[in-house]
Amino acid sequence: MNAQQGPNPYAEIPCNVLWEMYARGTSKNPCGVEVPCQPGIPWPYARALYLAVTAYKPSFVHEVGMAIGTSSLAILAGLRRLDQRGRLVSIDPCQTKDFAAQGITNVRRAGFQDLHELVEEYDYLALPKLL
Repeated sequence: MNAQQGPNPYAEIPCNVLWEMYARGTSKNPCGVEVPCQPGIPWPYARALYLAVTAYKPSFVHEVGMAIGTSSLAILAGLRRLDQRGRLVSIDPCQTKDFAAQGITNVRRAGFQDLHELVEEYDYLALPKLL
């Protein structure tokens, strides 16, 4: 963003992929082609997730549903800021089938794959295994 436009309102969360999704409404699919996207949660919610992770410093976070990875990226950016102390497990049985692997692709593009695990099962099957 240039000086005439002002500061980047998304710069608080250190994740270029997330900025791209909110600022431009685009992301790249698994083939690297830019596609339109609609972030799954409003920016203030993504910011709140990031701030909660950095404040509470969890060692393990799980989410049910991943879609294009908006909340995943906010959580993972917070975990990365904590010097790799935590891990996110996303449970989404439809990640590949219904979302064309867009969420996991965004996680990889952001460089957070070492902090993340995708479980493509229904939550009622996956959650008991995490206990």
